[in-house]
Amino acid sequence: MIGGGFSGIETVGELSRFVKDSIKNYYKHINPHYIRIVILTAEDMILTDVYKDLGEYAKNILEKKRRNRI
Repeated sequence: MIGGGFSGIETVGELSRFVKDSIKNYYKHINPHYIRIVILTAEDMILTDVYKDLGEYAKNILEKKRRNRI
């Protein structure tokens, strides 16, 4: 996904859930640990259109999900 703004981050969240559910229900032979969704942004932070604390919180959640692959 290109863009760390509100639309890009929201799309990544929905796409992640869709892929995770699809693998669980229809593609059981695919290991979910091999699936990656990458956010590419030119900014230092994501969600720069909202409060800085909210952007930092969202970044921390995404990094936690990346580390735990949840």
